[in-house]
Amino acid sequence: MRTARLPIHLGVDALWRHAGVAACLLPGCTLVLTGWAQRASGGGVAALAIGGALLLSTPWLAWLAWRARPSDARLDASGMSIDGGPHSGLFVRWDEMARAEVRWLDSTNTTSALALSLRDGQTLTLAVAADPAEVASLHSLAETIRVRLGEAATPPPERADLVSCRGCGAPLVPSDHESIRCSACGADNTLPSSLRERVAAQRVADTTNRSTATAVERLLDQPGVRGTRAALWVATLAAVAAWCLVLVSFRAAGISALDWFLIGSGFFNGWAITFGAFAFARIALARRRALLLLSTTFGARPPTRAGEGPGCRQCGAPLPTGSGAVASCAYCGAQSVLGLDVRPLLERVRGHRTSIEGVLSEQRAERSTWLKLALSASAVALLGAGWLVVQVSVTREFAEDVRRCEADDVEACSKVALAYFNGSAVKQDRAEAYRFNDLACERGHAESCAAQASALRFGWGVTSDLERARKKYERACELGSTKACTDLEDLD
Repeated sequence: MRTARLPIHLGVDALWRHAGVAACLLPGCTLVLTGWAQRASGGGVAALAIGGALLLSTPWLAWLAWRARPSDARLDASGMSIDGGPHSGLFVRWDEMARAEVRWLDSTNTTSALALSLRDGQTLTLAVAADPAEVASLHSLAETIRVRLGEAATPPPERADLVSCRGCGAPLVPSDHESIRCSACGADNTLPSSLRERVAAQRVADTTNRSTATAVERLLDQPGVRGTRAALWVATLAAVAAWCLVLVSFRAAGISALDWFLIGSGFFNGWAITFGAFAFARIALARRRALLLLSTTFGARPPTRAGEGPGCRQCGAPLPTGSGAVASCAYCGAQSVLGLDVRPLLERVRGHRTSIEGVLSEQRAERSTWLKLALSASAVALLGAGWLVVQVSVTREFAEDVRRCEADDVEACSKVALAYFNGSAVKQDRAEAYRFNDLACERGHAESCAAQASALRFGWGVTSDLERARKKYERACELGSTKACTDLEDLD
């Protein structure tokens, strides 16, 4: 019998708490840096306040993530060892344990703790969980330990059709051979043809559906907490890289040129990538949940006497040998996973699927759901990143136009005025638009003079003044603006 591994913490709580840290720490740092650069303005003060609040919440989330890190219990004949989590490396022998139970930690019954009481009076809190799947995992391990310690368990039902040895009465292992030797007394026994036919048919079915046994083998041999920790680290590094790119984009746009629209675009992309990264990591946890169901629901019953083989998880009848990781009972047809001595003589079918294929199908569906969510978040982030690149490019181009305008480039002044007037690349400010048009008009730019005249005529950013508007139209018309000449005639 292999050493059985049962998840204590699947890693769901840890996953989303890590995501919470990434969603608060990195944006908080980004807001604080941008807010500090703009601290003289009201927007800078607001960015500092929001960023500070996010940073203050990070230590609490990090502590919760550390407390909920994934862990496994490895069970063998001598005791239980812990792999991962706050008690990683702990080994407790069965004769040192007194009791295991799951307790509520709050009045709302949302957070549970798995407490292991020892015979020397100590009590170890092996894990704390809030996610329903994590709480179910704690209950499974507690029940497993209680049964190991001798708590009453449900015995297998008696079967009237069970074939027994003619010499000692021990149950015979089903086979497709005509005769079989009893493992208890060595007597030769002839098997009924009906039983041989069922075993032969079941072997054909198991061979045809070899993919089930292969999938089960992969689940049993998965790396456990190491793989989960690796997935969490990869997701965290992806989130760090995303937020570093957001900060770089802000720097490229120019800290002083940032507005809330550009900041919001950057944060949307950062959070979308963070969610996508942790959704990809969540796919790995579907296998751990499937392992939990296999371990606590489909494990074959261990031998009750020396020399006997494993029994059917449902009816207790001997299972055919040589069928790989999964064996089907010749009497009731139930599937059992061999080599999982987790819960001896314990009723295993409460509220769970009745077939291993159902568990594997549920695992595939869960992985598919999170894959779709991860890909959707990635696609949204990719589109948002493209939009952010465009915004950063426009903002950089606007800053370059301002610099060129200050260097007496009238076309650049006209472009800056138009950007202020329309609110493109910068917050709409028609008073600033008028100022930059005035700079260009003074340097002989006809269209800027015409724009000034319209602003004075309709009160765009300045007080309406028809007399000054007339002079500006005349100036623009003299400089060659046909439209200004037409507007001047309309004004008359």
